[in-house]
Amino acid sequence: MRAGGPPATLTWIDYAKQRSWDLLVGYYESPAQLDQGAEIVTLGGVAKFPSLWETNQAHEDFLLHYRAILFLDDDIEIRFEDVDRLFEVFCHFDLALAQPSLSHQSYCSWPITLCCPSFRLRFTNFVEIMTPLFSAFALARCLDTFNRSASGWGLDLTWPALLGHPQDRIAIIDEVVVTHTKPIDPQNGRFYQYLRSLGVDPYQELQVLSEQHGLGPDHVLRQYGGVLSPQVGPERRVRFV
Repeated sequence: MRAGGPPATLTWIDYAKQRSWDLLVGYYESPAQLDQGAEIVTLGGVAKFPSLWETNQAHEDFLLHYRAILFLDDDIEIRFEDVDRLFEVFCHFDLALAQPSLSHQSYCSWPITLCCPSFRLRFTNFVEIMTPLFSAFALARCLDTFNRSASGWGLDLTWPALLGHPQDRIAIIDEVVVTHTKPIDPQNGRFYQYLRSLGVDPYQELQVLSEQHGLGPDHVLRQYGGVLSPQVGPERRVRFV
């Protein structure tokens, strides 16, 4: 999890409860107190994905030893128990890449990511960078891209291409709903001002990665089908025409 300095960013974690996952907290600002419940804590780094790449390099590809890995931003509001549920659904359907769906109260850039309550999950060709979930295999294929975009722009289009655009292994998990609590402001947002101070242009990073992977301006985000929610009838897979 990428986090800022105030400890309030981690209030969703209940340390009194058991969890089936390890926690890495990567602080982009020095906090008044480090998280004492995390298995790994890192400080600094240029941005979320380059920092994860560097940490993994420094610790002998330790991220690839996990069956599934969730990369969570600190402006995502999620329930503690939903992290376990997210991993359960991800592994049950043998997914390579996924994300929880976004509540309709979220600041949303891509409508495809908004929750569709009729489904447990929808198979897509897109997963956003704010809370992606990788299998070990998928992460091994995509990890080098983490060091190619400080802004993160272009990564979410690149990952499905690197995985061969499967139509049943990449999904938005509607059964788990989170809220993106902050607007994205490429002009005046603090993160984007920081990137400009480093000479980083998100639009240029997007263009370079898209060209490298054959993704033109006409690239379409697709939903191939999904698994219906038990709330609408017997659970079954459907395909979209």
